[in-house]
Order: sequence, then C-alpha cells, then structure tokens
Amino acid sequence: MDFTKCELDLYKTYSGKETKKSIIYNGKSHMLKFRGEDRGKEVYSDLSEFLGCSIYKAFGLETQNVILGEYEEKDVVVCENFLKKGEELQEF
Repeated sequence: MDFTKCELDLYKTYSGKETKKSIIYNGKSHMLKFRGEDRGKEVYSDLSEFLGCSIYKAFGLETQNVILGEYEEKDVVVCENFLKKGEELQEF
C-alpha cells in the first residue's frame, strides 16, 4: 500500500537511528519507519518491527498495529500511534 498521499502530521516527532515521519491514516496518527543503513549496508528495521509485532500478536500479547507499505517508493512499516490523548512516550 502506498502512503505517499497521506497527510503529514508535522507536530509529532520521533527519535532513533532510522528515518521516521508521522502521518494521518484513516483518521489516526501513524509513524512511518523507513529501512535503515549501517556502514553502507541496508538494515531491514522495517521488517523486524513488522515481524516482531506480528509474532507477539500471534501469541496473544498486546502490541501496536503495523502495516507494510511504501512512501515515495521506499519501503516502510506503518505503526499506529498507541498513545492516548495526553500521554507521552518516554524513551530511554
């Protein structure tokens, strides 16, 4: 699925090594996580995020909703924002 035409959410930002963007999809906030690169080699962080969440969900554990897709012809994993209004993610 191509997410290129989705509205960008310019008020949400994400940290981490890989490039990320925030979009509005189906009326909800989602994070686009792009495939990374390390020492000139492609890193499949998008696939590991998707597989990890899918495996946890298969075992009945609560996890974020994820979809594989494209954004501007680049592979991405699309993660639904699981935070409720007023909540903030504390990274460590």
